[in-house]
Amino acid sequence: MKFKSRKKFHTCQADGELSSPSARLCRFFCEYASVMLGCGATCLRITKNLNRMAAAVDGRVDLVILPSHVLVALTRADGNECVQYEAPIAKLPIDFAINTRLSNLSWKVAEKRITVDRAAEMFWRIVDSGRMSPLWVWLLVVAANMSFCRIFGGDWGAVALVGIATLAGFRLKTWLMGRGMDAKPVFALSAFVAALISIIGYFVAGLTATPNVALATSVLFLIPGIPYINAVSDMLAGHYLCAFSRFMNALLLTACIAAGMACAILLLRVDMFQPV
Repeated sequence: MKFKSRKKFHTCQADGELSSPSARLCRFFCEYASVMLGCGATCLRITKNLNRMAAAVDGRVDLVILPSHVLVALTRADGNECVQYEAPIAKLPIDFAINTRLSNLSWKVAEKRITVDRAAEMFWRIVDSGRMSPLWVWLLVVAANMSFCRIFGGDWGAVALVGIATLAGFRLKTWLMGRGMDAKPVFALSAFVAALISIIGYFVAGLTATPNVALATSVLFLIPGIPYINAVSDMLAGHYLCAFSRFMNALLLTACIAAGMACAILLLRVDMFQPV
């Protein structure tokens, strides 16, 4: 993963001079914030982590989070030096394991167990560390969605349908996202495929007595719950711009899910509100 800075400047030395320790440190802080945002951390958590590390080197960090970029300003305690760095927010899957390890890294710096330079070296190893096996992720997602179907009153035929629909939709989602496709059409297509498979319950007699439950729960694996939660957290912490951005992004993804599901229903002319 590579970061391309859109703006680099040093207020006390020549513009573009990034060879100083403060400039390198600011770049590390900016990339750290970018990765944590991409992995689903809240603004409050990122701010605390950065200031925890900055305090270890007698500095203070000011963080500005825009819809697609993050700007970090590092000011030394004596006020004689200030460095700013900007980077795009990393496009990464939500990963709380990486967020936890990066938070632990900031505590190691604050407790003087490692230096900030050492933390910068460990940072990329954490980001590039192996993730959970895709097979385990698929199994857990399918099991969770099948459980939702059962909780909402679906019979075992509906549960089986939801399992197949979830596996197909989630596999399509990961495949398209892995090829760099924008999330909005990916969510719409995944919802369309999942809903299309779950609708089979309306046409195969005896397969399930609760096809409406199967259809309604087949797309729940796509609901962007974490962005909604983070938007509320950021709003309460006073990061209104980031909160609004996250909320609108989650709202658009939800609309795409609804559009994909509606297309499947209209394509097969299913009235899910009529008694079976």
